[in-house]
Amino acid sequence: MKRLSGGKVFSGHLINHINVKEVENLSKHELANSINKAFLEPLEEYRLFCPITRLALEKDLPEFLEVSEERVWKMLSKLNPFLKSCGPARIPNWLLREYADLIAFRVCRILDISFKEQSLSRSLKLADVTPLPEKKPLQILKKNLRPISLFSCVSKVAEELVVRDYIMPAVLNNLDMNQYGAVPKSSTTFALLDMLHD
Repeated sequence: MKRLSGGKVFSGHLINHINVKEVENLSKHELANSINKAFLEPLEEYRLFCPITRLALEKDLPEFLEVSEERVWKMLSKLNPFLKSCGPARIPNWLLREYADLIAFRVCRILDISFKEQSLSRSLKLADVTPLPEKKPLQILKKNLRPISLFSCVSKVAEELVVRDYIMPAVLNNLDMNQYGAVPKSSTTFALLDMLHD
């Protein structure tokens, strides 16, 4: 439409939107490294220089996040099949959903071993990161680029298991009784009823 009306046509490529003097004459490889450096710089203060010590799990305690095959099957069979981005594993959601009954056992074993060892495998930690410009033309790499990370679908399932079993209960136990937003089975209607009641 812009071509027909005589307007400026911008290609969808990120390179066409970059207007930063420091990276003008860089090759594509050097530009990618500059963008990577801009994304990683704010995270440097959180870098761990020594490995995280594992939790000491005693034999008397129940197993640490042991998932059942049925639970993994339910999660895989509820994946959105129309999601086109599948991350670095290149296994699409429709495949995981369609064959959930065949692969649930294997995924369950992989996750059980990962949780028992308290470490996800390297392949589940990888992500495809795409830089997305917040405004065009791009003038500051650190401020105007937003990283969009695409993880593998299996790592999203692992993350959801940890969030549901450990993080969500811990957060909900520490919330104020008058907190209604971002709480399961709660809404602004409950907040309004509470205000009217008082």
